[in-house]
Amino acid sequence: MLKRKLQAFTLLEMVVVLGLFLSVTFLLLPVTINKIQGNKLDKEATNLLSYLFVQQQNSYSSYQDKSYGISLAPDKFIIYSGNSLGTADSVETIILNPVNQISQMNLSDSATEIHFAKGSFRPDHSGYLDISNQSKKYRININPEGLITISTI
Repeated sequence: MLKRKLQAFTLLEMVVVLGLFLSVTFLLLPVTINKIQGNKLDKEATNLLSYLFVQQQNSYSSYQDKSYGISLAPDKFIIYSGNSLGTADSVETIILNPVNQISQMNLSDSATEIHFAKGSFRPDHSGYLDISNQSKKYRININPEGLITISTI
């Protein structure tokens, strides 16, 4: 009876294929990590922009007969209702992802709060703030008339 010889991969072939696979993985890993961090920054910049719009709209509509604002820090922002953070009726703190931060604030009078008076679109402080990580940066502009825009720097 004839015996058929089983054909299989040699150990050398397996090592070569595994080596190629690992090389490709290590080449793509930094790109993938940067993309994930960029997506987290996109989300947080959009989130901050949305909160600014909501606070502005709540103030303009005199929702619950209050004024509204946002206090900014490098690692977080705090949304509040009331005339200032110190006298706020309610607060909610949003902590930024550790790789993201509010890296620069250039608001009028070196302020760290953006407050919208009851019944008004206009903020009490205008200027810009940057939110960034190692690979990407967004600038949120707030003009004296209350127009809020975002751009990539």
